[in-house]
Amino acid sequence: MKKALACILSFCLLFSVPAYAETAVLPFASIPDTPPGMQACSIEDFVYFIWDDWSEFESDHSMKKAINKAYHPNANAPDQICVSYINGYDTDQYDPESFMALMLYIIIMSYTEAGNELPVIEKVLLRDTEGMMLYEDGTVMWMFQHGNAAVFIMLEVSGLSGPECCSKLLQVLGVTEDDIKILTVADTELP
Repeated sequence: MKKALACILSFCLLFSVPAYAETAVLPFASIPDTPPGMQACSIEDFVYFIWDDWSEFESDHSMKKAINKAYHPNANAPDQICVSYINGYDTDQYDPESFMALMLYIIIMSYTEAGNELPVIEKVLLRDTEGMMLYEDGTVMWMFQHGNAAVFIMLEVSGLSGPECCSKLLQVLGVTEDDIKILTVADTELP
């Protein structure tokens, strides 16, 4: 029963996020100025920001068939941020929306099978782009469709609460809490 409910929850949440056509104007085309103490980075035409004292490294959170970049403050710290950009869909592969639904399903199932409480799951509007934000203490993930690609950003910072992790992730996106709108908070209480 839990598996069925998790599946329904993940697909209902994700399919409520509108898909952009390949020719749509990309909402992230106009990016903000680089925040102080950060550097601008990009994968394809998706721009994000990383703190000046963080460096790129190879993470084990990399996704197959994605362009992956990961950053950390130093080799001894568990803190890291991973950005995965998955493009090049064709008729034999998932489209971005289906892939995000699958990822959400996998995340929900991993929590329910382990008997853990699900993270907070919110549908968020950020710079005219709807995406899914999942967070708990020490971890946050944001996923959204960018043109014909799916983008996943995962931040792990030990010792921070879920909302504090969200705040740090928003810095990476070059926005603040005032720049986003929470559209829906999922009811993740599965029986």
